[in-house]
Amino acid sequence: MCELDMVTPEILSWLMSYYYGEEGPQKNDDGDIFFDLGNNKRVTVRRFKGKPSIDIREFYETDEGKMNPGKKGILLNASQWEKLGGNFEKISTALDDLK
Repeated sequence: MCELDMVTPEILSWLMSYYYGEEGPQKNDDGDIFFDLGNNKRVTVRRFKGKPSIDIREFYETDEGKMNPGKKGILLNASQWEKLGGNFEKISTALDDLK
């Protein structure tokens, strides 16, 4: 079992409410947990080909008002997500240096 499998919806909910207040996790029509980043972008925690994945993707709204995933995005497997998370502080520092 990878570490991503151990992240329960309750833990995700707490983490997101801690960082984003009321803008915590939601569920899509497939029951996957997602986080709205604004500007039609979402982070979705889902299984892809049976494996836990993090999908960071742009969405578009249909004429009926439904939000559908677009082609622009990136899908990270658990290992890639862990590497990204392990470098979060360094990435944040590099971003601050650009300001």
